[in-house]
Amino acid sequence: MKLKICGYEVEIKAKEYSDNFNKLDTESFLNELSIHLATAANRLEEDGLYGMATRAQQMADDIYNELKANGLYSK
Repeated sequence: MKLKICGYEVEIKAKEYSDNFNKLDTESFLNELSIHLATAANRLEEDGLYGMATRAQQMADDIYNELKANGLYSK
């Protein structure tokens, strides 16, 4: 799956229990990654690391928005 994260064009493929990379595993991984990034952003902000917090939140938002645009959250 190709997506833009903070201006970078990124291609990510994931597989969990399958022999092949697949869309569902890739979307699941990206969803979990966006959750971890948002959580990290909150903790970084609490620690006063506002620049890093902003960047982590932007990454989380970019991933979320891409997954939403691909219909993941409407299923």
